[in-house]
Amino acid sequence: MQALAWLVAAAILGLNVALVYQQIGEWMEGSGTWGTVVAVGVSPVALALVGLLGWMTFRPEKMAERAVEVSADEVAAVAARSNAASGGSAWPWTPDPAIRPCSPRPSPWPAPTGPSWC
Repeated sequence: MQALAWLVAAAILGLNVALVYQQIGEWMEGSGTWGTVVAVGVSPVALALVGLLGWMTFRPEKMAERAVEVSADEVAAVAARSNAASGGSAWPWTPDPAIRPCSPRPSPWPAPTGPSWC
């Protein structure tokens, strides 16, 4: 089945290459004396795209790393620690309990007025 897939992909690729070659030829004929400029301008782009397609098709794939198995108890323990570290609120959480999201910070802007989420 995989061989059939490669065969169909090669046929599609071959037809597309023939179509691009034919189109570039028509552009060269239609541009008159500027045909060489068209060929020099378009051909490197077409070859670069063929190279990109080849690289994407045959590049070596990295093996995916296995996910670390974690138990529900471990997840619950981390969630409880993060909840305690944030002062009982799950959001906004910071890894350092000394950093509070509503702590005053020096700012050149005037303090906001009205209701606040803090």
